Amino acid sequence: MYMKSRVPITVAFLSLLACNNPVDKPMPGLGEKLIASDSRKKDSCRQYSRVTNCDFDCFVKDPHTPRLAKAIYLDEAWSLNQDDEALALLDSLMAKEKAARPFYFKVVTKSYQKADGYYSEGLGLAAYEFLRWHTKEFVAYFDDTACHTAQDLADWADMVVLELSISREGEYDQPVVEEFLKEANCRNCTPNQKETWNRFGLLLQEKWNAFSTAGK
Repeated sequence: MYMKSRVPITVAFLSLLACNNPVDKPMPGLGEKLIASDSRKKDSCRQYSRVTNCDFDCFVKDPHTPRLAKAIYLDEAWSLNQDDEALALLDSLMAKEKAARPFYFKVVTKSYQKADGYYSEGLGLAAYEFLRWHTKEFVAYFDDTACHTAQDLADWADMVVLELSISREGEYDQPVVEEFLKEANCRNCTPNQKETWNRFGLLLQEKWNAFSTAGK
């Protein structure tokens, strides 16, 4: 018998995942709580639209950058208990001001360290939708190995499994991962980016298999 509550399911298999680590389109269900940015922020941070080596000093110093985002990025004391503030970070993955996206991608990636409960549900959905509609942008972030690591790639696979465990609960004998990968589009990716996407696919399949085996 499967549990119907989304939160208990999510919390339960976060522990499992920890043991098994080796066209813009709106994000359904998350609203439009995008991080606000005025003209001064756009001017001062526009140069970071193609950031390298995670040089996000512009956003750290900007007074408009949310306190929680800064704390997560700087590895200071932080908590995801403020649901609205935390979920707003997920909206910023697809912020209209694209110059801000690399910074918030890094912040959301780091936020997985403490993801649980209500936030983990939003995180799983955000990761799932971001990869479906922004596949090339996702893999492009991993072109810079000094900024995003192999562990970060594995964490993103865990994030997608968070959503699959809810939306595809009980479908353990179905080609769940294969269907998801087909929805994404990496046809215009560079050879290196396609390699990253293939590695991600293998990680995702491995983690989904582990979760499916435990759920049977």
